[in-house]
Amino acid sequence: AGNITIKATDSVAISNSIINSTNFASGNAGNLTIQAGNTISISDKSSISSDTFNEQKNEAGGFAGDIFITAGDSFTIADSQITAESFGGEKANPEDISGFGIISIQAKNVSLSELARLSTNTFGSGAGGNINIETTSFSVTGGSRVEAITVGAGTAGSILINASDSVTLSGVSPIAVVPFI
Repeated sequence: AGNITIKATDSVAISNSIINSTNFASGNAGNLTIQAGNTISISDKSSISSDTFNEQKNEAGGFAGDIFITAGDSFTIADSQITAESFGGEKANPEDISGFGIISIQAKNVSLSELARLSTNTFGSGAGGNINIETTSFSVTGGSRVEAITVGAGTAGSILINASDSVTLSGVSPIAVVPFI
């Protein structure tokens, strides 16, 4: 699948929309990049994804793409999701844990609310991607989730939140690295 890039000098607002670079075979999903000089807002059941699906047994599955979000001031996501997930297939080299989709967010303020979800999951033998957030202030409220989950033999990715000022977790808002085997 191809790469998708969205750039704005001031702001990007995504509402009630789907943006994906998904692959349904053995190839890789594309990378997604969203950049704004000021704010990025994702809301109203929007979905940003770079996923790969491969249901062929004993065939190397493709890699989920990476998702890069960079805002000069704030990044908010409400009632929406961002996913980099891999479903099925077998890795050509099971010792190679690279290449599964990461989610990287850089903004002064990062806020997840109203059941928002950031997710790097693997449903097979390959490793899941990492979630990296670099911010001054990080807030997860209203049942929102940050998760790296594996359902299968692969290892879940890591979650790194580097907030130089504050972290707020309120409501049922788990941050989880969970294996389901």
